[in-house]
Amino acid sequence: MRPTERWSSHLLHPPNPNTRHLYGLAAQEFCAFCTRLGAPLDHVPSPTVAAWVQALAAKGKSAATVNGKLSGVRQWLDRLAWHGVIKGNPGRQVLQSILSRQKVSP
Repeated sequence: MRPTERWSSHLLHPPNPNTRHLYGLAAQEFCAFCTRLGAPLDHVPSPTVAAWVQALAAKGKSAATVNGKLSGVRQWLDRLAWHGVIKGNPGRQVLQSILSRQKVSP
């Protein structure tokens, strides 16, 4: 079992099992991103979280997908902070994308 799977199974508590699964996947994706950057997971700064969000958007992910993944990572980091694994939640300072609901004229 990967560390993120263990943490997600114990620490992520959304009532819906599908949401819990997606949040766990988001945490795994974020950890892989940090590993590629060489960012230590015990001292992840907010700019690293923001860079991950920007990388998702650059890959063409929708704002809803990016926001969902950010929510999962924020919750995971919250739980890690609450259990004393990390100091504070660096994801709290990263703003979610604003979904545009305006109609685009042809």
